[in-house]
Amino acid sequence: RQSQSSFTCQQCGFCLNADHNAAINISRADVKRPLVSASNG
Repeated sequence: RQSQSSFTCQQCGFCLNADHNAAINISRADVKRPLVSASNG
């Protein structure tokens, strides 16, 4: 990357603040995680 503060997609050229892009990726990954309840042992 030319700049650490911006992210540009190599396929489509979409450009976004790198921190904002990371937050989106993390939130999407978290949504895909299964909900697990605590076991009562």
